[in-house]
Amino acid sequence: MSLLRAYLESKQLLPTDALTSISRRQSIYGGSFDTNLLELQLLEPHVVDEALEQACGLPAVPPSLLEEDNKRPWDAVPSDATEPGMVVPLRKDDDRLLVATHPDLPNSQLGLLYRTVKGFTPMVTAECCLAALNAQRVGQSVGGRYAALVKGYRDALLTHRVPEPEPNETPADSTTDAGPMAKLEQTLERLRDPSRPVPKPPPLWVTLAKQLSRSRTRLAMARDTKSATAALVRAALIIAPRVGLFAVKKEGLRVLEAPGSALRLRRREVIPLAAYGRLERAVLGDVMLDRTSSLTLRQCLDQPHPIPCIFLPIRVHSRPVLVLYLDREGQPFAKAERDAARDLCDVAEKTLDEVLRVLHRRAARAAEDSPTVSAIRRVAVVDLTQQLNGASAAGLPIPTNAASVSSAEIPEDLRERLPHERSVTPPSDDLETTQPILVMPRELTRPPEPEASTSNILPSVVLPSLSASAESAHVPSLIKPKAPTTPAANAEPDSSPAAIDQAIRDYLDGQAPITRLRDLGEPALAEIANRFPGPLAFNSININNLRKPSEHGALLQACVELGPAITPYLLELMDHGKVQIRFYAVYLYQELRDPRCIQVLGERAFDADENVRVVAMRVLETYARAQGYGRTLHKIRRALTSSNRKRQLQAIRALGTVRDVLAVPTLIDLLETRDPYLQEVALEALCSITGQQLGFKARRWRDWHNAHGHEHRAEWLMSQLRHRDVAVRRWCAEELARITGASIPFRADADRRTREKAIERWYEWWRDNHKRFLETIR
Repeated sequence: MSLLRAYLESKQLLPTDALTSISRRQSIYGGSFDTNLLELQLLEPHVVDEALEQACGLPAVPPSLLEEDNKRPWDAVPSDATEPGMVVPLRKDDDRLLVATHPDLPNSQLGLLYRTVKGFTPMVTAECCLAALNAQRVGQSVGGRYAALVKGYRDALLTHRVPEPEPNETPADSTTDAGPMAKLEQTLERLRDPSRPVPKPPPLWVTLAKQLSRSRTRLAMARDTKSATAALVRAALIIAPRVGLFAVKKEGLRVLEAPGSALRLRRREVIPLAAYGRLERAVLGDVMLDRTSSLTLRQCLDQPHPIPCIFLPIRVHSRPVLVLYLDREGQPFAKAERDAARDLCDVAEKTLDEVLRVLHRRAARAAEDSPTVSAIRRVAVVDLTQQLNGASAAGLPIPTNAASVSSAEIPEDLRERLPHERSVTPPSDDLETTQPILVMPRELTRPPEPEASTSNILPSVVLPSLSASAESAHVPSLIKPKAPTTPAANAEPDSSPAAIDQAIRDYLDGQAPITRLRDLGEPALAEIANRFPGPLAFNSININNLRKPSEHGALLQACVELGPAITPYLLELMDHGKVQIRFYAVYLYQELRDPRCIQVLGERAFDADENVRVVAMRVLETYARAQGYGRTLHKIRRALTSSNRKRQLQAIRALGTVRDVLAVPTLIDLLETRDPYLQEVALEALCSITGQQLGFKARRWRDWHNAHGHEHRAEWLMSQLRHRDVAVRRWCAEELARITGASIPFRADADRRTREKAIERWYEWWRDNHKRFLETIR
């Protein structure tokens, strides 16, 4: 990894997907990381120059030294001391040699130059500027990709350079120059002849950890909502003096009390959340709000302009219930401070989750003590959101018996937010038919007994037979006839928390079968979902080389063995605040086959985490023949024309991953946008879907699609087996084998005659088998 990329990633100057795209572009087009960054225009040139200075630990070359100069000491640096073009002498100044170096100059060569070149004084500059200096050295003009970059880079540096100070009336020291060169000389002097070393202060994260340790412990030990919110505010005040706490309600964010905060908010004021607005998406965790860009939020805070802030949602059971806000009246936050705030929110989530458990246990004990066991509205009593919505977060009084529980009134706004059971039967109508992009392995599919249709879908309630003649009627295989029962068999299994906990531990230790957990029913399923994903076998995950989900942990294997019964609980976890939980909830459906996950997998195309997005689309692709797949892709496809650039980019990558051929016309249109980064991602998706390599010109893609759009995707790939590039031939051969399941040997690096024989076998196989592929639309 280049020093520049590592610096941009550590300072979060660019999102991770942008850095990944730059590296991918670098591997295709060559050049240094800064060259590809400047070509994509993701940062201003003067910002790139400052980043190079900080990343490499060397002063940047002043723009005045980048101008043409016929008196450069070209031979001052030995030609064999470094790779050609990596080091260019700029000026000989007394006993110092000012030298421009490449950002990726190895440390070994830099040290060698320090030892062998007298007065060696290195400075760093962009690769395009070095190309221009090397062209000047041989008396030529810079050309190629660097010609357009170097002029804009120089002009930007001259525009944004620091103005020289006003002349002083008192005579200056003869050794002091008022211009930028003097500052450069002073910096270089300190680098060459440092003063007595001063002990470095500890990193900020170490200091914060020590300061927050006691408050963090108080927060973790809190056992009611009032003390938890108070401990959270006290801990946040260590990071910033202005702290706000909001409760998430149906009508918006309600201001809660934050004792000790310098931020004075009107108590119980509500900030409305516009549908699909940035503030609502920040509350849901879809985007990160690092500045007060929302007008309604600024109006509540009495801020005329956007300022840096920390805005973090706190979730309980995957639902946002609180929002923590911090700012410093315009001063930025360091990464360590943002990480510390996120850690406090994680601790708060665990604490509030434990508070909810305590309330559930109290309500359960009260119900056992009561003689009335009628329908109990537990959620109305112990719903955590209702408690946090109060100004003092005091919560509702806990009824002492089941009768008072059942009579508890559920507020109207809370009633709409209660979790509803998801439909077991997927939608019967699809917006469009789709191509089976990936042939599903037979061992991963459930046996068709009976085949799904609208005529044999089982009702949710099975009515008893009305006559003896009904006994001869057909009974669906999923419903087993009752066996003769005995008094012992009629006994309900012990579903107390202790019994469920023991059953889970016995299964994880290999001492009990899955049937014991299955017999415990919904309480056991809920507890498994609460512990999800459980102890994991791997500390790190390689997204490009994943094992089966059941091999990642015993609790994941239990979910696979439990089958579709646990699906409603896992679907809720796909929207959890923790990335690891969302990742495994999504990835589990690669092995746990249930088409009810299709719609929620489609929603994960816009997840905040890149790994979750990628795995969700890979899993979704395996459901290409299932009902609801076309409807889900249609929703993702609509985001291709979204005005939200981030959502648009995520939709492009998602459709490229699932190889959606119906997205090709819109992707071709995106090649005509003025956003070079958007063009790059659209081209990558087009190449993944079609296998073609037609460049950035939309006209060439339209001509090709008009001529070949009616063909199957397999034919597109077979046509590229004759491509001149070995990498393209190899990828198309692997993709053909993946989507067809055929094993026809094809060596991409073999001689032409051998390749042609393999290609002929592919076309012969296609002539014999294409009908079963053409039964559905590509």
